[in-house]
Amino acid sequence: MSANRLSLLATLRRANIGLVTMAIIGAWLALTIIAYVNLRVYVTQNLQLVANSIAYSAQAATVFQDALSAQEILNTIASQENLIAAEVVGSNGKPLATFRRKPDSLFESSFAALGDKLFPQRSAADIRLENKTVGRVTLQGTNVVYVKFFASTVIAVFILLALVALAVAQLSRRVQKEIVSPLNSLASLTHAVRVSRTFDRRAPPAKVVEIHQLGEDFNALLTELQKYEEEQKARAAELQSVNESLSHQATHDGLTGLANRAHFREHLARALSAQKDNRAMVGVLYLDYDHFKSINDRLGHAVGDKLLIEVARRLSSIVRRSDLVARLGGDEFAVLLAPLLSIAHATNIAEKIVTAMRDPIAVSTEESFNGSVSVGVAVAPEHATTLEQLLLAADGAMYQAKEGQRDTYRVAAAQGDAGHTGTPA
Repeated sequence: MSANRLSLLATLRRANIGLVTMAIIGAWLALTIIAYVNLRVYVTQNLQLVANSIAYSAQAATVFQDALSAQEILNTIASQENLIAAEVVGSNGKPLATFRRKPDSLFESSFAALGDKLFPQRSAADIRLENKTVGRVTLQGTNVVYVKFFASTVIAVFILLALVALAVAQLSRRVQKEIVSPLNSLASLTHAVRVSRTFDRRAPPAKVVEIHQLGEDFNALLTELQKYEEEQKARAAELQSVNESLSHQATHDGLTGLANRAHFREHLARALSAQKDNRAMVGVLYLDYDHFKSINDRLGHAVGDKLLIEVARRLSSIVRRSDLVARLGGDEFAVLLAPLLSIAHATNIAEKIVTAMRDPIAVSTEESFNGSVSVGVAVAPEHATTLEQLLLAADGAMYQAKEGQRDTYRVAAAQGDAGHTGTPA
């Protein structure tokens, strides 16, 4: 995967985490601000209410300058309302009663300092009698309770939002399971099909309807591709079979299945070219079935065909796998011996052929006859160096055997030699 690309799962996770984080932070800030504003309004109103209550209760004591009664009233209300400091001032501006309480602990002092930053701590109210101001009450409230309440509210909201975050994470896992995982499977399948062309694979079912339908459509496409691939393979195999058949027909004899004249000449040319490089011998045997025309005329072409097929079978059983047997036409056959160790090796094979053709050939269940062949032997480079010269030499040797006693082989004459005839024992 490219470094600048993200997976679908990573993209969804990043989007979910970003959105959830922003939503949680925004909700937390909004709830915190709302709680703070409401609590601040409440603290302000409560302090003012306490100041008004002290002013109303201390009205008589202030008018009569009864410091003892004013102090008692101030101590009672200040203790009940958990005030830090309070003061009642008479009309002359002199304190009539005062109250001050020290924090109970360092923890409370710390909260009090924080409360001073967050909430109002002072309030005042005039002491009036018949619309005339006869004194004034000032007080300082403790904010420890409100700070604790505010802190607990913030923590509770944070815990609630944390639970929401966990729920969103669980939902994200479900999205991964029901959306991302099937899409990943489909993507992996697509890649595997593209690379290995395995059209027999299928996408698994999915819970999400759209993804399931996408998988079904992809499976249907794979089925069509699989059918097309199988048809193409069948056509290719059929075409190959037809090509092989045509190639075989172009290079082989239709009756005997042996190589034809053109194929024989092609292999002989290659053998002679290789012989020049490795200085090995190449031998050619020319064969003609004795009295074939009379047999064919007397017994019919069907019998003649059976005779030619049997001759081809016997020739193929005698030569080596590296040798090539061909039907040149009619009752003429040729054998390419390559590689050849010596002329004696070629005459040995010719002798075996002459002997094998003497065995009776059954032309029907009731009739058989004995036949024979005349064989001409020519070897390159002893008797010729080119293809045409070698074929002429072998053909000439075969006609010499045929004009003689037949049922034998004749080796082509070397330069200045009349050749010789071999008679198998």
